[in-house]
Amino acid sequence: MALESKTIRLREIRDEDIDFVVALRNDLGTQAWSRTLPPDTTRSMYEKRYHDKEFSFDRTDGHFVISLTKTDEPIGYAAYSGLKDRHEAMIGLAIARTHWGKGYATLACDLLLGFLFDEAGVHIIRWWTTSDNEGSVALARKLGFVDGVRLRNGIFRAGQFADNLQLDLLRSEWYERQPDRPDGMSV
Repeated sequence: MALESKTIRLREIRDEDIDFVVALRNDLGTQAWSRTLPPDTTRSMYEKRYHDKEFSFDRTDGHFVISLTKTDEPIGYAAYSGLKDRHEAMIGLAIARTHWGKGYATLACDLLLGFLFDEAGVHIIRWWTTSDNEGSVALARKLGFVDGVRLRNGIFRAGQFADNLQLDLLRSEWYERQPDRPDGMSV
């Protein structure tokens, strides 16, 4: 299932996308928060992730390539994880540096948030980043996320400590910001 706007599409990851996704995951500049530093993702790791995963109707995560609608050129990666019984999920994304500053991250997040709130019925969405990733923090706040948790000096990268930040967005806050989009689950 693809999530689509006039400009971008969030679609399934295909074999021909794996090298692109691996490059994004290994580029510290595109990673807002990573458990693995330095990144050492390989093609075979991603092939196992997508090809060896057993099918289940109980989905707790979703992974997408962000591509341009007109050309299908991959420009980024978006995901949700930790989906728990219509209560919560965590989202993340990375945009290739050549496509920074064009509004694609905002569009991708709008599509993903719309899916998680409208279709999955999630109550709260979490966004992890680091305090030194000003672009990620600014985007989260632009989308309505508010500070939830700060782990001071929680990450050491490029010779500097930074705080890990978790920002949260409640379902009610999302719909308040979307006056033309009714909450189909509200009572």
